[in-house]
Amino acid sequence: MATSQHDAAASLNHLYEDYWEFILHESPTYATYLGDHRYDDRLDDVSAEAYHRRIDRLKKYLDQLKSLRRPVGQA
Repeated sequence: MATSQHDAAASLNHLYEDYWEFILHESPTYATYLGDHRYDDRLDDVSAEAYHRRIDRLKKYLDQLKSLRRPVGQA
């Protein structure tokens, strides 16, 4: 794999891992359902403030995804 392809894959993988941890942290009941018991002492925050915080964070993830450079020759 060429370096640029490796860098792009590594960046995408890092973004995905960060996003997945965010999902588990923001939805502890889902994390528990999946077998991740790090958040068993918490419930999902369903407040309006939490909703807006999640939306802002998801928009940042989308911006990061859009900014990732694709390897040369890939659309």
